Amino acid sequence: MGRRNWTWAGLLAAAVAGGAVVTIAGPLNPPAGPVASTYKTLAEVEPRIVVNATNTPASATGVFRISQPGSYYLAADVIGVAARNGIEIASNDVTLDLRGFNVRGVVGSSLHGIVAIGVRTGVVVKNGTIRGWGQTGLNLNVAGNAIDAYTIEGVTSCGNSLEGFFVRGRGVITNCVAAANVREGFIVSDGVVVRGCAASANGLAGFIATTGCVFENCTSRQNGSGGFALAGGATGLHVYSACSATGNTGDGFVTFENALLTNCSASGNTGRGIACGVRSLVRGCTASQNGQDNIVVSGFSSVIECVANNSTSGSGISTSGSQCIIRACVANGNAQDGIRGSDRANVIDCVASLNGQNGIRANFVGSVRGCFAEANSNCGIFCEAGGLTDVIGNSCSGNGVGAGVNGAGIRIGVNGCRVEQNQCSQNYRGLDVAGSRNIIVSNRCVNNSNSDFTIASMNTFGPIITAQGVGDLAGVAGANHPQANFRY
Repeated sequence: MGRRNWTWAGLLAAAVAGGAVVTIAGPLNPPAGPVASTYKTLAEVEPRIVVNATNTPASATGVFRISQPGSYYLAADVIGVAARNGIEIASNDVTLDLRGFNVRGVVGSSLHGIVAIGVRTGVVVKNGTIRGWGQTGLNLNVAGNAIDAYTIEGVTSCGNSLEGFFVRGRGVITNCVAAANVREGFIVSDGVVVRGCAASANGLAGFIATTGCVFENCTSRQNGSGGFALAGGATGLHVYSACSATGNTGDGFVTFENALLTNCSASGNTGRGIACGVRSLVRGCTASQNGQDNIVVSGFSSVIECVANNSTSGSGISTSGSQCIIRACVANGNAQDGIRGSDRANVIDCVASLNGQNGIRANFVGSVRGCFAEANSNCGIFCEAGGLTDVIGNSCSGNGVGAGVNGAGIRIGVNGCRVEQNQCSQNYRGLDVAGSRNIIVSNRCVNNSNSDFTIASMNTFGPIITAQGVGDLAGVAGANHPQANFRY
């Protein structure tokens, strides 16, 4: 092997010495004609247009006016003057990049920071701060003129004498902030999509919507008149996803009819946490420590898989119209009722505990099924006003045991209810039926301090069987009755 390597090495050396290796290079003669520059022009390096007195000269109402389509940028702060707008957009298809600079106004005497003139389309404003203007920070709704197909991204609007943002039309607002404006943080309408935005410490509401808007991952904190609110005459479907309203004066969320709220939170607001119009769906939301009802919905609405805790003066979840559904919810520690259903409300698979009045209060022609009510100050389940309610398969424990309360696990104060297959234990009274023409069957009561069953006349009930430590029920008279109630 060593000899073979030596032989090949010797041959290679000989070939090199004999000029057998050929080196190839490029042509030595340059191409014909003048040599062109390889440098880029300034327009090629920065193809955009700087906002200045030459490119965007002032108008009678603006410090700068953009009157041609194109991509524009700031190279310095824009300083406002009295009785003028900062930057006016008077053309379609304009992109304005603030590049981190400020558009500064004169509070109380200047006009809008950035404003669209007339009906516009294809407007983009991004990456900077608008502050201290005498009217609105960013206004794309002057005289009701809508802007179509616009984008606002990464803009902060703060300390303005009116709103932070006032926009209308089919567009998207992303990652923007409205803070410490005298009026609202954001006013949006006509299909605006608002994503990842924040409104804080504004004098009125953080966000106001009118017609059919979408809010995703937005926050509204410590605003003076609500977190997410509606303007007068609001219509259309409003969608709120993963939004939060915290510490606002007034309500956290107020929506129009047909609203959809998913995975939202409302806490520490002085009014209601979440308040929705008819035919709305509230799902996977949390509302806590609000001054009034944590969650309230109007007729034909559903509240599903929500948590409503510690309302300081109201109920956890309440309905104000007919035929609502409350399913798989938790209501704990609220000043009034945990869950309060209006007429024809259905409360299913819920938990209500430690509430200041009743765990679940049911109304006319409703139902309470599969629920657990524990340690509420008055009753676990209380049926009032109209009757004809089904109370089936619930468990009520430790309710109404405070001094002078005289509550019950289940109290039926009305007529025509069906009370079946419920468990009542360690309440002041177990099952207390004061109304008439109710039917009470297959219920079980144990260790209630005053009485297990208190049933007024003019009701129908299965036999009440006392079976305390008796062993096999076969030897207890009446125990095999299909609708027997048991005390054990």
